[in-house]
Amino acid sequence: MLSTAIFISVILALKYHKGTGHDILDAEGISFTLYGMINFSRGISGSCLNPAVGIVQSIFTYFMVSKTYEAS
Repeated sequence: MLSTAIFISVILALKYHKGTGHDILDAEGISFTLYGMINFSRGISGSCLNPAVGIVQSIFTYFMVSKTYEAS
């Protein structure tokens, strides 16, 4: 959730607080932030920036892996 909050904050700051005034630099700022947040959350949630999908993915994986090992 932290990486999502940071990413959305950067987008909103660049959009509503005039950003740099140049669209290309605003796009670069957003893309570098996205790249950083993907690398930051890679080991935690598999680079999922949507908290709902990340939680469901973790729960689904937990139950599928536990059932696979119990069946063996």
